[in-house]
Amino acid sequence: MIASGDSGWSDRMLLQVAAGLIVCTPILMIAAREIPATILVIVSLSLIVVAVRTGNTRAILDDLGYGMRMPGGLIIIGLVGLMIVSLTWAPLTERAASHLLHFTGAIVLAAISIATTIRFRMHFDSLVVALALFIAAGLLAIDILLAGALREALFLSTDVFRLNRATVAITLFLPLATALLAGERRFFLLGVLWVSAIAAVLLSISYSAKLAFIVIVLALPISIALPRIVHRLTMATLPLTVLAMPWIASIANSLIPTRIHEAVGYGSLTIRGEIWQETVPFIWQKPVFGWGVEASHALPHLPEAAHLTQVQRDLLSWGHTHNAPLQIWLELGAVGAALTAAALYFGIRALRNLPPPLLPHATTTVIAAFAIACVSHGAWQAWWWALLGLIATAYAMAIAAHFPEVLRRAGEPDGNVTA
Repeated sequence: MIASGDSGWSDRMLLQVAAGLIVCTPILMIAAREIPATILVIVSLSLIVVAVRTGNTRAILDDLGYGMRMPGGLIIIGLVGLMIVSLTWAPLTERAASHLLHFTGAIVLAAISIATTIRFRMHFDSLVVALALFIAAGLLAIDILLAGALREALFLSTDVFRLNRATVAITLFLPLATALLAGERRFFLLGVLWVSAIAAVLLSISYSAKLAFIVIVLALPISIALPRIVHRLTMATLPLTVLAMPWIASIANSLIPTRIHEAVGYGSLTIRGEIWQETVPFIWQKPVFGWGVEASHALPHLPEAAHLTQVQRDLLSWGHTHNAPLQIWLELGAVGAALTAAALYFGIRALRNLPPPLLPHATTTVIAAFAIACVSHGAWQAWWWALLGLIATAYAMAIAAHFPEVLRRAGEPDGNVTA
């Protein structure tokens, strides 16, 4: 434990602020949809300050260095290296460098947050997590029902689509909150939380969140019943999906029943399949190393696209492919896709070290996040990777709070700061 006095109090306060920001991420995203990146910076800096003040800097650097030497860490370093090299042939060098910095920064800060959380045993109360998620879902649902009146009162944009990312955050935090409340047998609160989350998801216009929610509803019960089997299937299926994405994307629209196309609508579903169909031919033009980071943003303006019709160019003018594995194939080729699949494999494989009560919920979270990545958002967007980093940090805090024996068995020191 830390010594008493002003220094100890301030360190505890910093950890409490960091934990509170992570838990309140979905609430804050209602006001500012890209705020996860800012939150991750604040959390990381707070933890770094505590590490320096308590003399844990070297230990945390050792932890990070150990992670970088593991297969997953080496593969991510290789992927970032390929991205850096691809700047030499990327059509939009400045934009590519910016997104590379965003992606790399989010990954590094997430690693720091997770490592320091484990070192300090930073944790939170399950009731706080449930309350924060309930407030986020409630505010989001009420604001939609009031046609944006809550955000208008705060002088914020009332465009309903700006709530999509907050809905995604609520959905992805839901499995962890479910694990914590179920573990403490707070089933009434769990029911209330799920009702509020369902209301938020159904009222929102985010089909990415709706897809993730459906995935969670379908996968979580099976994962709870067969945690190891589902984990192994996920470990194999998701990387293989990345590798097969060009072929899947080519026929995606035909795989989905007409009734679903009609129910979801052309602008939210069918157009994605059409974008993917127009993207795939470009992949085979540079199949090994791809076109370079963020080439998807410039695709319709490249000389190689001069023969396309205006309809085809319009489909390629949406900023990115709305399919992260396909974007990686396009921009980093088969090499980048293979590195991504390998990183995904080792990342999911590492989940086997989680406490058994958390494994099915963490696996389900990964599946839901992967589903979102396959239909939405740019592959390198900082807010997305920051959100995933914050959720991963929240899982680390859950281990510290409810399963400290796992850290002791793993050989982690007791640490000297608690929140």
